[in-house]
Amino acid sequence: MTKLTTIIIVGAATMGLLLVLGTLVSGNNSDNLGCLSAEMENLCDEVKALGSLQFIVETDAETLLRLVDCHDPTVRRGAVYTLGERRVKAAVGALIKRLQDRDGHTRRIAARALGKIGAAGASQELIQVLEDRDETPAVRCEAAWALGMIRDSQADSSLTTVAAASRGRLREACLTARKNRDFPFVEEAD
Repeated sequence: MTKLTTIIIVGAATMGLLLVLGTLVSGNNSDNLGCLSAEMENLCDEVKALGSLQFIVETDAETLLRLVDCHDPTVRRGAVYTLGERRVKAAVGALIKRLQDRDGHTRRIAARALGKIGAAGASQELIQVLEDRDETPAVRCEAAWALGMIRDSQADSSLTTVAAASRGRLREACLTARKNRDFPFVEEAD
């Protein structure tokens, strides 16, 4: 049996004070990603051993990009989240890859990170996630939100179709994303 421990970590990142909420699951909480180098395995194990996401929040973008492929889902989530918060455009390819992660929380956070970055190059992948009826509603909602933030007109048809076929949060997320597309995007200062 695993024990859930909710953690709240407040860390100073390059863009100011950042609040990171996460859930650590003690016990067997790793995915076998198979092709990690020994150096990467060691880095993942070191970060996991810290028992804190503080290292992830304060680390550089290059290391975060490496941690996106960590065997531990908690470390992956922290890296994906931080890349999105920092709006690291170089992370778009790695974040698109995480839309296929076997961990639903990582997929959800990756979709949101792509929206925060404004990654127009991820629109097709986000549309696929939105339209995937086998995907969890939470991940589909984040894909809708991201598409609204990206403001790609290619998403209009999918947002309309999914909204018409859905109820509750997913319907509202699609309708809100359509409305967001009508407003100019305002980038936050770094």
